Amino acid sequence: MPGTALFVYGTLTSPRRLSALTGRSFPRRPARLEGWERVARPDGYPDIVPKPGSAVDGWLVEQIDAASLQHLDAYEDEGHLYWRRPIQVIADGVAVSCEVDITRPETMSRGGSGSGRGTSGAPGERRAGAGKAGAAKLDTPKRS
Repeated sequence: MPGTALFVYGTLTSPRRLSALTGRSFPRRPARLEGWERVARPDGYPDIVPKPGSAVDGWLVEQIDAASLQHLDAYEDEGHLYWRRPIQVIADGVAVSCEVDITRPETMSRGGSGSGRGTSGAPGERRAGAGKAGAAKLDTPKRS
């Protein structure tokens, strides 16, 4: 399938919000991220943290084109508030590689204040990416 596959578990689970942000609709199906738990950030936005034995239910949104992904990245404040990382989810009983956004640790401790939360200001969403199903580790940038 062309485009990017994203696992979403917060406000982007709404097809209406996805359409409002991108001007498009995308194929989607229920999916589960194993080895993670959904939590609320100090600022009220949803996030995920590694937790063996737990799982996060959400949606696998597929075939997201580059322009739409840029709009979603702006909404997510990707790179500042969140990092997008590869992971695997279970959809239709099969492991599927996709992407997920997780909160940068330094923004979690201060509640992400001052980020502007993209352009919409609405509480947040994550996306899931390629990796090993149930894996609790994601690659994170090293601090210099």
